[in-house]
Amino acid sequence: MGNRMILLLLCCFLAGKIMAQNFEGEIRYQNKFDGKMIAGEMMEKLVGDELDYFIKEGKYKNTSNGSFMNYQVYDDKANRLYNKFPKSDTLFYYDGAENADSVIRIEHLNNADTVLGYPCDVVIITSKTSISRYAYSKKFPMNAAAYKKHAYANWNTYANASKSVPLKITVDSKYYKFTSTATAITPKKLNDQIFTIEGPTAKMK
Repeated sequence: MGNRMILLLLCCFLAGKIMAQNFEGEIRYQNKFDGKMIAGEMMEKLVGDELDYFIKEGKYKNTSNGSFMNYQVYDDKANRLYNKFPKSDTLFYYDGAENADSVIRIEHLNNADTVLGYPCDVVIITSKTSISRYAYSKKFPMNAAAYKKHAYANWNTYANASKSVPLKITVDSKYYKFTSTATAITPKKLNDQIFTIEGPTAKMK
């Protein structure tokens, strides 16, 4: 697996209202990398050590302070994940239905973590390439049905298993280990313009 693909997968893991309604708003995450075949310091510089995640129903966008990518937007209607890279006006996209990393096992742990004072349940997804651990609180629900076609990076598997936005993500593969932990959660109304796809697009090769 090439470094470019690894970084894109990382962004995907990082890369999907309180109470009865689905959460809408912004979550800030702190990223920490431990390199195996790739140096952790280099990964942190490329992907960034901070990530801002915006979610509204079936759409999400993330931006970071890394140098590899400007931002990433998921459009649930087109089922495409658009990636904006520096020095390019073109947004390159993945088909959300494509996924070569099949799931082997799903595990559920109750009250297994705490993030920002919120008791969290945990979903552990073992796939062909990694073990991903997602901590979530049901106080921050999301519309899992909106991501049912988002097979890329097994996001639909996580969404269906938790039906909540993740507050902490740990991914362990032979290439890297990273942890992304929420440091701030801000429920708020988001303008649809945040998720607008602007400029030419092309399928990622």
